[in-house]
Amino acid sequence: GDGEDASNASFGEIYGIGIDKSRYRFLYLADYFNHCIRAVDLTARKISTVASQGVSGYKGDGQHPLTALLNRPVAVCSDIHGNIFIAESGNHCIRVIPAGKSKIFTLVGDGT
Repeated sequence: GDGEDASNASFGEIYGIGIDKSRYRFLYLADYFNHCIRAVDLTARKISTVASQGVSGYKGDGQHPLTALLNRPVAVCSDIHGNIFIAESGNHCIRVIPAGKSKIFTLVGDGT
């Protein structure tokens, strides 16, 4: 459903939501069983994937967030600078997508 109307999107199970605190334009969703982070553009009402290929795993540090693998994300938030933080229960870690960067990094934990 990426690029489609958000009201038509389907999810594995949403465990956590967060709002874009830098612009209040995006609602972030931690899609637990699809192992990804989705975003709803609150202005355009469109949905997109922000991080992960939708497959469980631990991969992608220093790479584009869409090439990363997440494992059961349970929470997502952003700070006033636009950094996005992701808590993964399956990888026991916190990942970050720094504002203005097209990369994802592990901030806390080692994936085990």
